Amino acid sequence: MTVARRKIINPADTPWYHCISKCARALPLFRIKGSYFQRWMELRLRFLSKHFAISVAGHTFMDNHMHLLLRINTKEVEQLSSEEVTRRWAELFPPKDSKRKKVKDLQAWIKKHAADSEWVKTRRERLVDIGWLHKCLKEPLAHMINQAEGKKGTVFQGRYKSIGILGLRALLNTCIYIDLNPVAAGIVTTPEASPFTSIAIRFRNVIRQGRAADLVAAYKECGLDKQRTAELEQSLWLLEIEDRSKYGAPREGMTDAITLAQYFLLVDYTGRKLRDGKASMSPEVAEVMERLKISEQLWFEQQQSLASGSFRGHYFATSREKLREIAERRRKRHLVNCNGCSTL
Repeated sequence: MTVARRKIINPADTPWYHCISKCARALPLFRIKGSYFQRWMELRLRFLSKHFAISVAGHTFMDNHMHLLLRINTKEVEQLSSEEVTRRWAELFPPKDSKRKKVKDLQAWIKKHAADSEWVKTRRERLVDIGWLHKCLKEPLAHMINQAEGKKGTVFQGRYKSIGILGLRALLNTCIYIDLNPVAAGIVTTPEASPFTSIAIRFRNVIRQGRAADLVAAYKECGLDKQRTAELEQSLWLLEIEDRSKYGAPREGMTDAITLAQYFLLVDYTGRKLRDGKASMSPEVAEVMERLKISEQLWFEQQQSLASGSFRGHYFATSREKLREIAERRRKRHLVNCNGCSTL
């Protein structure tokens, strides 16, 4: 039975959501024109992340499906002025006049609509609506794919699947699962070589800044020196791994529990373990696991459960406590953990 989206996505439960969209009939529709559509999706997602109050922490665009890891930024949208809300909406949906032509005086249009409090309220709500972000990503994509095929009809299998992420361990497990999709599928052997993934963008961003030596040094030290990787991702459109907001950074990152170097360590180790099952745990990885308070066995059980691809349930947690808390709030006896993942 289909559940109303408003009953699934609730920032009061969690701001983090793993969203999955699959192509109709599981066909590789994203590869109709080589990698053109996947490149377009990355650029489009970057554009949307600057206008919606929704951060993109991770993504993977495969041949016939895509994964997004999103954070709803409620505080950000509440602080936007009426004019800023209106301006963002005008950039997402360029306004047209009664003759369906682009309005000539955009500033006058913005001023007029910014004065309409009900209109602004509705658009403010939409700027933190994951459904509207998907609409802005998938509708033009579906149109382009149909045009390229010379066909009409559905491109995606119904609605996107959304899974609320509860807790840091579940968040990191999900982010790494998304980043390792091409590795698990056998498309590439190393995470940084993965096409159209957030991990590849993060890696290229380090190389582009000429900061590879700093990352390697932090890598060897298990990332304990936060200054080595400071500001590495502040100019990146993706949400930063390291949360340095309490040190004066302008943006809030994903977590202050581990550094960017430690995240790369965990991705590399998990990828090698999933690929050949023979990776040995280094002292650095063991320290990250210890810091996250999770066993290696439980970590890989959860990765394998996510890799099953069925995505049963509307929440993913690595501890029972948070699931119970939300179940009580929703007046339910229990909530199904995603794919029956083991919990602490």
